[in-house]
Amino acid sequence: MDRRPRIGERVPILASRRGSPERNVLGHIELEELRKVVVRTATTHGPNGPQGPMTQFILAEAVRHLATQMGADVQPKGGREPVPRVLSALVGHERFVEEVLGISINQMRRRWPSASDWYADLLAYILRPSRHDANYERLEKALPGWLSLPLGEFARWLAGAQISQALDMNLYGLADTVRWLWPEHPVVRASLAASLSALNELWVPILHEVFEVYGLQARQGVEAEEIAWTLNALMSWESHQWSIDQRLVRYVDSSDGRSRSRTSRAAMVYLLGACEPVEGSSLTLLDLYARVPRRTRGADNAPT
Repeated sequence: MDRRPRIGERVPILASRRGSPERNVLGHIELEELRKVVVRTATTHGPNGPQGPMTQFILAEAVRHLATQMGADVQPKGGREPVPRVLSALVGHERFVEEVLGISINQMRRRWPSASDWYADLLAYILRPSRHDANYERLEKALPGWLSLPLGEFARWLAGAQISQALDMNLYGLADTVRWLWPEHPVVRASLAASLSALNELWVPILHEVFEVYGLQARQGVEAEEIAWTLNALMSWESHQWSIDQRLVRYVDSSDGRSRSRTSRAAMVYLLGACEPVEGSSLTLLDLYARVPRRTRGADNAPT
């Protein structure tokens, strides 16, 4: 009896292409927990359900294809097109599996008999909160080294890394595009609260650790969630600018002479007003840049 693949496991996708009786490896997929995201498949379990490798492969390939097609299609339009019309042109319910994946249309029909269900689940998959998980894992590995640096350098490394990863079109760029194009779509609206919650779960613990390491605390009346929202908004906006031209948004910071993102500079200015030292003394902006850790995370792999 074959073992069921586990969540997080990378598995090959085997299927016969149209016109060929042989089963070939179409690609690979790292399985995710999608039962609360992909909810409109014809069945909720088994290979045709949301946890089926082929189901997730079709979704992932549709994201890659849609990201490529939407990124290439930049011709101005007079008005917004309805979601089904745009999606059907790029990742059509039946055409996508036949013409792009080259597999039987039954692979789609067994999972999403209705085109509207396919488009709704595809949008939910693009906007899924779990896409932030890989970013959290990268941060967990890098934070010990960054937290051994002066605060200004910590901000420089953290902001630069976050802006760079936000340029991933499959994970973040496409989701932002969908939100800009179709903000009133029910799936887009429903995803916003989940996305904000996921961001708080990521950033609030990191902020608490940063404050503890550098001996800082939020000023009276300032909440960690407010700081997290502000810093994420800065990084999100600058990532849009970076995607256009990085040369126009990077600059040399007058406080320390280092080349950095504008987000890291704005974050330091913001933190100067949002937090204070636990010892009660006042800080200038230069003091904040130079502030060294009051305790370490036990790492000696600081970047230079």
